[in-house]
Amino acid sequence: MTNRIDIVYGKAGDCTLEQELADVLEAFSPEGSFYIGYPITVQEEGLSEFDVLYTSKKFGLVVFDFSHYGQSLEKVEKEIVRHQESIYSALVANMIDRPELRKGRSLATQPQILSIHPRFSKKLNDEAVVSTLEDLQNHLRMSENLSDELYRHLNAFVQRSSSLHSPCNLNFKKSENSFGGILEKIKSEITTLDYHQIKATMETCDGPQRIRGLAGTGKTIVLALKAAKLHRSNPDWRILVTFHTKTLYQQFKTLIRDFSILHDKKEPNWDKLTIMHSWGGLTSKGVYTEICNKIGRRPINFSTAISKYSRSSAFGRICTDLLSETDINKIPKIYDAVLIDEAQDLPQSFFEVVYFSTCHPKRIIYAYDEMQSLNNLKMRPPEELFGIDKNNLPRVTLENHKNSPMQDITLDKCYRNPPWILSTALAFGFGIYNKNRIVQMFDNPNSWNDIGYICKSGTIQNGKHVHLKRKESTVPSYFEKLLDIDKSVIFKTFDSREEERIWLKDQILFNLEKDEVNPEDIMIIIPDIFEFKNEYYEITKVLGQFNFGIHSPGIVSSSEKFFEKNSIAVSNIYRAKGNEAAIVYLIGAEYCNSNFISHIRRNILFTALTRSKGWVRVTGVGTKMESLENEFNIIKENSFQLKFRYPTEAELEDIITLNDKENSSRKHQRQLLEKLFNNEISIDEIPNELKENILISVA
Repeated sequence: MTNRIDIVYGKAGDCTLEQELADVLEAFSPEGSFYIGYPITVQEEGLSEFDVLYTSKKFGLVVFDFSHYGQSLEKVEKEIVRHQESIYSALVANMIDRPELRKGRSLATQPQILSIHPRFSKKLNDEAVVSTLEDLQNHLRMSENLSDELYRHLNAFVQRSSSLHSPCNLNFKKSENSFGGILEKIKSEITTLDYHQIKATMETCDGPQRIRGLAGTGKTIVLALKAAKLHRSNPDWRILVTFHTKTLYQQFKTLIRDFSILHDKKEPNWDKLTIMHSWGGLTSKGVYTEICNKIGRRPINFSTAISKYSRSSAFGRICTDLLSETDINKIPKIYDAVLIDEAQDLPQSFFEVVYFSTCHPKRIIYAYDEMQSLNNLKMRPPEELFGIDKNNLPRVTLENHKNSPMQDITLDKCYRNPPWILSTALAFGFGIYNKNRIVQMFDNPNSWNDIGYICKSGTIQNGKHVHLKRKESTVPSYFEKLLDIDKSVIFKTFDSREEERIWLKDQILFNLEKDEVNPEDIMIIIPDIFEFKNEYYEITKVLGQFNFGIHSPGIVSSSEKFFEKNSIAVSNIYRAKGNEAAIVYLIGAEYCNSNFISHIRRNILFTALTRSKGWVRVTGVGTKMESLENEFNIIKENSFQLKFRYPTEAELEDIITLNDKENSSRKHQRQLLEKLFNNEISIDEIPNELKENILISVA
């Protein structure tokens, strides 16, 4: 039988009894959520988790307890009564603090507690019940008038999730239809984790685990909650949280702290739960630097590494050097569990370093964004990431087994991006409506299904015409209910940069005064990194006269904190990755429209669009921006659905070959430019045909 009950395994090991209970419930209450080993503190007895928590529209909240299973009922009857009373009083004390679970001075729905026994089934007093699995239906009390809203709040209470989605930090709104008011409504809609998110949060394997999905599916939140949960259940473990983008540090720390305080009303032990950048720096610890220090090796800093190797390969090469120049058996086992965000941006050799520094059974949980930047559309398998052992066998493989925690979990519901913004980003990223050519594409057509798209007409096959649309089950209902598409996405072309900046100023002032958002809800992205500082300076001249701040994370402010209160973040695309904002402005977007390295430039556009939680404005100057605006109009005319002819296998090979050649040429030009800057060559030594390309392609 296939259970329709959503089962979440909060513990590893034998769950035979719990599974039998789920099968019995499935027969007469086929819908609900079944949490095995879910951690909710019962203060009176110090109990850290229940055997089973079950929520359903039919029965409300039920606790099933196996702690006296198989014991002589005569000997433990009074103990069972006391145990159930303790559970009940602790649940009520926690539930009554939640206004959404109250009706007047009482609870809107009463929890039920049942002790499961293999032989006895009876009421011990007016409240306490012992039941066999066979007699379960006779002892469960139907919940009356359990509305959809109350059921949602009940699950939010169980998950402790209602306040943990990225906060908007907005003040009281005068108008519920302003952007700020809409943001508050969206936040109130996201009060529970979906089934895949809760499985990813709760289920931990005795070994590695992968959590994958598109940007905005909640991978960072899931990792933060998972880290806090592991720390809470195993306070003596050394737990590491690491990532590629330094500005994620503060986001992780806030989420983990909030979850810990929500559960235990105290800060985590930061000596045991460590948040560190993957590399580190001169003033901040990192995973690489910590391991080097542990083995007595001098770590290589960023500037030294890029002078020795190229910028793009520097981290991978120094991790490779560490492995090749060190006896791997002498690398100390520092961590009991490691959680890695942005796995797609980290080099393969880093995963090997983490593997060797993690204790058995190698609890390494990594989140992989399958399309964070489109730079590599092929997800690296664990066999590649963690390498092979001395017997030429992969160190890590991932398999999902029935009735066990999942090793490979896909999050398919996108909570950040409205579906039309996501489809716009994909259309530009792949060049689906580009008049010249498709610039990149999945080599496996089935990948569209994996990221939440279905075939409306045609066939998802090489060489066939196809019409794709976003799968309804992957789209939260609040986007279409609350957002106006015409206001959500705007592409606009200007005659000059000055006109663009004046428009930017006027729009931001309107956002703050009329749309009722805060400065920290706005992100400005400048795509051209070589023009970044000049453009940032010009923006500060235009916006610096008003009563809010402007900062650039990692450039003129801390690299560990992306957003600052009462200040607008101005970022390049690389520091913006991993972050999100209500309103995103991509200025100077004509930079993203280039015939050379077009796939890289369009990746920037894709990533910028997917930073937005509701509204995005893409602006630029000249004919290249006008071309992008026309392309957007075609996307809009197609109702933000994707209609194209899927490239044949031979055409895909040609696309890959062309992009590889452009990447190689770009790398060569970067090397020439670095030599030029270091006075190793003169400008006269660079071939004339390369000079112009160097200037337009090095970013």
